[in-house]
Amino acid sequence: MTPFNILKEDGQLERRNKQLNRQSRKGRGSVAFELAASALITIAIVAFSLNICFSMIAYGVNDHACRDAARAAAQGTTPAEAFLMANAIVKNYNNTAAGMTPISLVTVLYLDFNGTPPAGVAPTVTVITRSSSKLPAPIAIFGKQVFGTEMPVQKKYTFPIVRLKAPTT
Repeated sequence: MTPFNILKEDGQLERRNKQLNRQSRKGRGSVAFELAASALITIAIVAFSLNICFSMIAYGVNDHACRDAARAAAQGTTPAEAFLMANAIVKNYNNTAAGMTPISLVTVLYLDFNGTPPAGVAPTVTVITRSSSKLPAPIAIFGKQVFGTEMPVQKKYTFPIVRLKAPTT
């Protein structure tokens, strides 16, 4: 008699096979559940990352446009000229990033104190620009939207107005 015949006679081999089959089926079910749960979490993380990526691109473009517009407005000699210069710069940035609404010039505040600023105060120009990024994956948790379809971006820069006089020779 071989050891396998002894197990077969007692029915232990059949019981052992059934036990192993039950354990392997349970394992397959838990793997499928874990895979589904981790896939949902991964999809949520990817959607959140895409939204942050698009928002940061919009922030960067709006930041550069506002800084350049404020620098240009500081070169103007009158409030009207400063506004036109800032507006021209902002128009150049309107076709730079996909998924963004056009950048708008909100305010150009030109404080030159009519050429005679008080002591200790420098003349300045302040520019505010606004834009928004269109989010590719709006996220809702329990029916309440965490991120809508757009993320607003606003930036403000202040530059000094410096008028250099040419030296007389």
